[in-house]
Amino acid sequence: ESNRKKNNCNNNIENEEESHFLNAQHCSSKSNDVLLGPITNTNLSSGYIGGPIDEVVEVITLPKFCGGIGSTNNNKQQSILSNEVCNQLKEFVIKIASMYRDVPFHNFEHASHVTMSVYKLIKRIITPPEQHVDISSSSSTSSSSTKNTKSNTNTKNDTSMKWTQQQQKLHDFYQEAHLATFGISSDPLTQFAVVFSALIHDVDHTGLSNQQLIQDKTMISQLFHGKSVAEQNSVVLSWETLMDPQFKELRQCIFPTASEKKRFRQLIVNTVMATDILDPDMLMLRKNRWEKAFNNTYNADVDANVDFNRKATIVIEHIIQASDVAHTMQHWHIFIKWNTLLY
Repeated sequence: ESNRKKNNCNNNIENEEESHFLNAQHCSSKSNDVLLGPITNTNLSSGYIGGPIDEVVEVITLPKFCGGIGSTNNNKQQSILSNEVCNQLKEFVIKIASMYRDVPFHNFEHASHVTMSVYKLIKRIITPPEQHVDISSSSSTSSSSTKNTKSNTNTKNDTSMKWTQQQQKLHDFYQEAHLATFGISSDPLTQFAVVFSALIHDVDHTGLSNQQLIQDKTMISQLFHGKSVAEQNSVVLSWETLMDPQFKELRQCIFPTASEKKRFRQLIVNTVMATDILDPDMLMLRKNRWEKAFNNTYNADVDANVDFNRKATIVIEHIIQASDVAHTMQHWHIFIKWNTLLY
């Protein structure tokens, strides 16, 4: 009876996998804005060959520090989203939620838990300064209390000097944060990409391990050549969804340029693939990268900028890995709940 149920379960998964991939392939044929498609291994029109795992790189390049208060770190104008973008973001999350299966552990509740954990960890390393100078109120108060022109001029000069000093303090703060976080605190796209990756990292997960999917010779394991099967599938389906025409304004908000689109793609590929902690090739890549980053014998002739970005890549991947098992570091009842569902 147990074997019969298992076979039925695998058959259902096989049928559902085929349906998902046919739908994804159909979406790919409708849009020229799609940059992936390991549905076939020869998607040459988009310049893409292979699966997401083939896109994993040892080092992700983050932007260099570009200033203090006027940079993307603290530009409030850039954080204002239109109603259309907000609505599309909500619709995207709803769509992603619907693509999670009703399985005990790798479900949308788990994805939400991991997403919140990632967000909390990122917030811990990008805490903004607590003090700001209000130029308008300082100037207004000073002007009302000073009646002669000479006093007004002196007050404005004093205010200008204070503002310049505050600007320098903010610049120094953001520069220190940039160095301490290997550039992550200075780059909103990286921060968003890691949170985004947490949301999508188990999309369409069958509840079975990669090893089981490969052993059962499922369609999905053959499509991805037995490598990080569940993770590659999640990236493919999520990216196809993001490329849907209904999310055009959302995409333009996330990556308005081709270079930012490429970098965003790279970030989510590396981050989601990092959740496969058992693949031997990925393990070797991470081990070698760690040695290069923190073993003095490797650091002798290494490019400083490459080394800086290598450490940033390690931090990004460790954030998602820690968050994926965050329940093991939280309250006892949370630990028991998720471990029971997993095992």
